[in-house]
Amino acid sequence: MSFASAYALISQNDVNANYTQYDARNLAVQTVEEGRQLSDGGILQTLTSGRSYNAFGEVTSETNALGATVNYRYNNAGKMTRTENPTVLAVLENGAELWIRPAQDYYYDASGRMVAMRDANVTDPNAVNYAANGTQTLGASKAYGTGNLTRMTLLAGTGYGGSEAVVLQEIHADGGVKNYGYDVHGDKRKITDEIGRVSTMIYDKQGRVTQNNQAGGLINYYAYDGLGQQIKHWNNFLTTYNFVTGTLVPDVETTDYDTQGRIISQRSFGGDLTTTSYTWDSSIAAVGGIVTGGWSQVTSYYYGSVATGRTLTEKTDVYGRATYKNDLGSNITTYAYDIAGRMTAATTNGRATKYTYFNTGQLARIYKLSSSSETVIPAQYAQPIGTITHNYNTGVDYAYDKLGQRLSEVGSKITTSFASTATVVAFRGWSSNTQTSTTQEGKNQSASYDALGRLTNWAEVGTTNAPAASIAYQYDAVGNIRHTTSTNPVLSAKGAVTSNKTENYWFRFDSMNRLVTDRGILSGTAGAVGTTVVRNHISTLGEDILYNAAGERVAVLTTTSQYTGNGYMAPPTAVVYYENRESYYYDDGGRLSHIFLTKGAGLTASFNTITGPSLPSVPLPSAFIPPKSATDYQRSIFGYDLMGRQISQNDYEADGRKVAYDRTASYNAKSQLISDDVSTKRGNDTFRSVTSYDYDGTADNASQYALGQATSVSSVNYKNQNDGDAPDTLTTNTYYWRDGAVQATIKHNPD
Repeated sequence: MSFASAYALISQNDVNANYTQYDARNLAVQTVEEGRQLSDGGILQTLTSGRSYNAFGEVTSETNALGATVNYRYNNAGKMTRTENPTVLAVLENGAELWIRPAQDYYYDASGRMVAMRDANVTDPNAVNYAANGTQTLGASKAYGTGNLTRMTLLAGTGYGGSEAVVLQEIHADGGVKNYGYDVHGDKRKITDEIGRVSTMIYDKQGRVTQNNQAGGLINYYAYDGLGQQIKHWNNFLTTYNFVTGTLVPDVETTDYDTQGRIISQRSFGGDLTTTSYTWDSSIAAVGGIVTGGWSQVTSYYYGSVATGRTLTEKTDVYGRATYKNDLGSNITTYAYDIAGRMTAATTNGRATKYTYFNTGQLARIYKLSSSSETVIPAQYAQPIGTITHNYNTGVDYAYDKLGQRLSEVGSKITTSFASTATVVAFRGWSSNTQTSTTQEGKNQSASYDALGRLTNWAEVGTTNAPAASIAYQYDAVGNIRHTTSTNPVLSAKGAVTSNKTENYWFRFDSMNRLVTDRGILSGTAGAVGTTVVRNHISTLGEDILYNAAGERVAVLTTTSQYTGNGYMAPPTAVVYYENRESYYYDDGGRLSHIFLTKGAGLTASFNTITGPSLPSVPLPSAFIPPKSATDYQRSIFGYDLMGRQISQNDYEADGRKVAYDRTASYNAKSQLISDDVSTKRGNDTFRSVTSYDYDGTADNASQYALGQATSVSSVNYKNQNDGDAPDTLTTNTYYWRDGAVQATIKHNPD
């Protein structure tokens, strides 16, 4: 582009300026963006953001275009000790609402290395962390020394001169401790998690990982070329025995590169090969249609080392933007950009999706074009008097606030109609031969946010195809969702809206921000001392969740109910609520291995045929939560191979001894499921299904290989070990080809 052309682009009336103001120290204090579009047809806005500094040039505040301010505090060494966020509404565990400025605090050792931090959350349900006098315009500040504390122990001699400190130990807010071990070169050799599981690493002389010993027993090995690029990966599980040498030979993933470091070949576990070639194409156009040249990349897929005939061609301009794609099914997509580098159209097989933008760079509308025509024949005429052509612009319009947060998404259809003759214009009563109308179509959604950018309200107005719905969110001080209120339609069997249902849920989190009460209620009056979020003990939706120090769920507490009455066909007179505890156990690889169930004591509540069940006379909190006991029964057992693939599952009946469901599975080296053997007990009968999966991959039939998707699934079925008492089945799948295999048809033969 010539200088004259470039100057012409910036010297027009529709060009909006950005400018930055500096203080006497040449520090930027304000940025102004003029005449910004935030919605279609909306008033142009000026976006102003600013910074302030202390005497040492450290940023003490940042104010965004909506006026929300973040403040920073420093110690005498210039280390940031506190970040105080804009005023937002925080809801405590007891339901109290406080206007606060959430703050994070940072702590350093004598040499200036950060060794601890406290989050913004309220550790005391009575809110001594924050004063209660905060307002919507000026939130209360957090008291120092409060918030959940995370500490680190650092390796001596590290973290100086701009280098990163080496962490030896993390001490979490819940007391969990994670340890790291290093060698004399600073390479991480050992990781011990919060419950004692150990992983180790081995390095070469260049500090590259060559062996990773995982806690579950899997060992990964790596090899590199002279440039440090990983060229091989294998493990101790995918191996075959060589009878000649008497050794185990590993299945090896390999990667090859060209002289520019681009991947040109990859062999995955199981042997499938993918190759990529790169060619310079001088005809590729960049932004604005200017021809600059670019790269054409062709990716070819193989079954083993035999070509499948599936190739993906992609072209990019000199800026790395995609301009062309010919996918695995020969569907061609081209991309167009404006002079700002924004995509304006993506056209696939002649069908275009178009994009327009506001001058902020935000997406204004996504739309597709179509057309139809009609012949106009008035009743009093035997012959047509002309035609009307309708051009449709169907899409979604977007609007934003000053920070670029999306405020609305509204679907619409813009119809432009053209009459071919003046007779048609007169007959239709038009003022001209062109008429334009806009109708709302599809979604009509709006959203709002707080000063930290968290979604506070979302609503769908509702259309003939999408009923009205809404949800409101409230958060704790660190951004966990504390409370939701939603209104949703209740649909009939035919999809018609019969009524609206309001759902009100509360959530509680631990010091690690893990959800511990899901879809609960307040135990008392919001804001009162002693009130907290508890599970709704007459709802089967609520859960209490317990974790171990490694963050794994070790138990889930739920409620089940059983109705009692006056006999057969009589309405119930009472309901008994039982507290159930599912306990979870994990293997050394962190995979779920066992589930046990304990059933607690029951509480009885009356039942009214009009108003439904009442609350128990004694509330059901912790006293009735059953601890894991010696009388619990085994519900499920899971088994895995070293690569973490599930190979077995047993589910048990209520006595914990009789197997109700038994499954074993096997995989090939590509991790494709090749067989599934499932037995299920139903009443006094046992049904077994042995399923085989075919991926249509052979060297002589590579073109039929669906790149890992099953093409046929056949099952041999048994009833009480008799094959003849249960029909065998065959399922055949076909696929469309896009960027990969996409399901096209499923044909099931039940016998």
